[in-house]
Amino acid sequence: MAGHCSATMLILAVFFAIVGGVPYRGGRSVNHNYNFRKLFKSRENIWTYFSSWNDTFTCKREIMTRKRGGFIQLQISYTKNNKTHKYIANGTLSNVWGHSHPLNLMYIKDDTNDRLNKELLFATENYSCAVLYVESFNGPQPVTFDLVVKESHLKNGPSGNCIKNYKEQIEIHRFLQVNRTVYEPACQRF
Repeated sequence: MAGHCSATMLILAVFFAIVGGVPYRGGRSVNHNYNFRKLFKSRENIWTYFSSWNDTFTCKREIMTRKRGGFIQLQISYTKNNKTHKYIANGTLSNVWGHSHPLNLMYIKDDTNDRLNKELLFATENYSCAVLYVESFNGPQPVTFDLVVKESHLKNGPSGNCIKNYKEQIEIHRFLQVNRTVYEPACQRF
């Protein structure tokens, strides 16, 4: 009986390892050395280029309108069902482990009043491109990933390292993740 139970446990462990992927390196388990203050350093549009969020919104952009201490205010707009949606979101910046630096975690509410935790997993040296881990508390997908690009770097697109990091995160998490393009050049018109 004990042998049968051990074999069953081994089979279940292998199954969950294959289906669940490698345990995620972020999710507040690693204090990534990237800082939201540097990503939102200037008042420049930051566009969501790719997202694993299974939805139909496109042309999502965020611009910092206020920043003081651990407080940040963003103006966010996106297109969905041929309508442009705009709202102001207030958030707080903190560190995933409660340290004073780097400020790699942002708590914010979206326009559906869903609370989001956004963790900055990766950024290029000049913060022109970044990969975000997004936790939703009320949404249909609890965890998604976004690749964001500053407007000044849209012409060349995201860097190879940024795309590589984003794809690695998508591949690690095999739970209904889709990779879809959110930004297209036509987004500049709205």
